[in-house]
Amino acid sequence: MMQKKMNEVNLHSAETKGTMSSLLKYIFYAFVAQFLFGIAAYLYWKLRVERNDKKFV
Repeated sequence: MMQKKMNEVNLHSAETKGTMSSLLKYIFYAFVAQFLFGIAAYLYWKLRVERNDKKFV
């Protein structure tokens, strides 16, 4: 009886661990995507502004 209870507890903790790792993975990928998007936007803006500045000079 006690063994069955322990197995249930272990099963639940394994499920929770799986959910947490997928949540952390999702947050990590969202952070990486945001980082890459930020770099792309910064480079695009920098190149575009510099190109426009050269036109006016």
